[in-house]
Amino acid sequence: MIASSVFSIRKRLFPTLASIGLVRICPSSGGATCKILLISEWIAKNPPGKGDGWEPYALSVRITIWIKFFLRHDKAIQESRSHNLYAQVVWLEKNVE
Repeated sequence: MIASSVFSIRKRLFPTLASIGLVRICPSSGGATCKILLISEWIAKNPPGKGDGWEPYALSVRITIWIKFFLRHDKAIQESRSHNLYAQVVWLEKNVE
Protein backbone atom coordinates (compact mmCIF):
# COMPACT_ATOMS: atom_id res chain seq x y z
CA MET A 1 0.00 0.00 0.00
CA ILE A 2 2.78 2.48 0.86
CA ALA A 3 4.62 1.71 -2.38
CA SER A 4 1.53 2.42 -4.47
CA SER A 5 0.96 5.67 -2.56
CA VAL A 6 4.55 6.78 -3.19
CA PHE A 7 4.20 5.85 -6.87
CA SER A 8 0.98 7.87 -7.06
CA ILE A 9 2.65 10.94 -5.51
CA ARG A 10 5.65 10.62 -7.84
CA LYS A 11 3.34 10.31 -10.83
CA ARG A 12 1.53 13.52 -9.82
CA LEU A 13 4.79 15.36 -9.16
CA PHE A 14 6.30 14.32 -12.51
CA PRO A 15 4.93 17.35 -14.42
CA THR A 16 6.15 19.62 -11.64
CA LEU A 17 9.62 18.09 -11.64
CA ALA A 18 9.67 18.09 -15.42
CA SER A 19 8.72 21.76 -15.48
CA ILE A 20 12.04 22.73 -13.91
CA GLY A 21 14.22 20.14 -15.57
CA LEU A 22 14.57 17.64 -12.74
CA VAL A 23 13.02 15.08 -15.05
CA ARG A 24 14.28 15.26 -18.59
CA ILE A 25 11.33 15.47 -20.94
CA CYS A 26 12.19 18.90 -22.29
CA PRO A 27 15.07 18.94 -24.77
CA SER A 28 17.98 21.04 -23.57
CA SER A 29 17.43 23.39 -26.51
CA GLY A 30 13.75 23.85 -25.53
CA GLY A 31 14.63 25.05 -22.06
CA ALA A 32 12.24 27.50 -20.45
CA THR A 33 9.74 27.40 -23.32
CA CYS A 34 9.10 23.70 -22.85
CA LYS A 35 8.87 24.11 -19.09
CA ILE A 36 6.38 26.96 -19.45
CA LEU A 37 4.25 24.74 -21.68
CA LEU A 38 4.33 21.99 -19.02
CA ILE A 39 3.26 24.46 -16.33
CA SER A 40 0.44 25.79 -18.54
CA GLU A 41 -0.69 22.25 -19.36
CA TRP A 42 -0.81 21.30 -15.68
CA ILE A 43 -2.86 24.42 -14.90
CA ALA A 44 -5.31 23.64 -17.71
CA LYS A 45 -5.77 20.01 -16.64
CA ASN A 46 -5.96 20.57 -12.87
CA PRO A 47 -8.32 23.35 -11.79
CA PRO A 48 -7.97 24.50 -8.17
CA GLY A 49 -8.78 21.65 -5.78
CA LYS A 50 -9.48 19.17 -8.57
CA GLY A 51 -7.33 16.81 -10.56
CA ASP A 52 -3.91 15.50 -9.67
CA GLY A 53 -1.43 17.10 -7.36
CA TRP A 54 -3.62 18.92 -4.85
CA GLU A 55 -2.37 17.01 -1.83
CA PRO A 56 -0.40 19.14 0.67
CA TYR A 57 2.97 17.49 -0.05
CA ALA A 58 2.64 17.80 -3.83
CA LEU A 59 1.49 21.41 -3.46
CA SER A 60 4.36 22.41 -1.20
CA VAL A 61 6.92 20.94 -3.58
CA ARG A 62 5.30 22.43 -6.69
CA ILE A 63 4.89 25.88 -5.12
CA THR A 64 8.58 25.97 -4.18
CA ILE A 65 9.69 24.76 -7.61
CA TRP A 66 7.47 27.18 -9.51
CA ILE A 67 8.58 30.16 -7.43
CA LYS A 68 12.24 29.31 -8.08
CA PHE A 69 11.52 28.89 -11.79
CA PHE A 70 9.63 32.19 -12.04
CA LEU A 71 12.41 34.02 -10.20
CA ARG A 72 14.86 32.79 -12.85
CA HIS A 73 12.47 33.40 -15.76
CA ASP A 74 10.45 36.49 -14.88
CA LYS A 75 9.14 36.79 -18.46
CA ALA A 76 7.35 33.45 -17.90
CA ILE A 77 5.06 35.03 -15.32
CA GLN A 78 1.61 35.74 -16.69
CA GLU A 79 -1.46 36.75 -14.79
CA SER A 80 -3.07 33.31 -15.17
CA ARG A 81 0.05 31.55 -13.86
CA SER A 82 0.44 33.90 -10.90
CA HIS A 83 -3.26 33.53 -10.05
CA ASN A 84 -2.92 29.76 -10.16
CA LEU A 85 0.18 29.84 -7.98
CA TYR A 86 -1.69 32.00 -5.49
CA ALA A 87 -4.64 29.56 -5.57
CA GLN A 88 -2.23 26.72 -4.78
CA VAL A 89 -0.82 28.61 -1.78
CA VAL A 90 -4.32 29.39 -0.47
CA TRP A 91 -5.40 25.75 -0.97
CA LEU A 92 -2.32 24.53 0.90
CA GLU A 93 -2.95 26.96 3.75
CA LYS A 94 -6.49 25.59 4.15
CA ASN A 95 -5.52 21.92 3.72
CA VAL A 96 -2.41 21.42 5.84
CA GLU A 97 -1.52 17.80 6.65
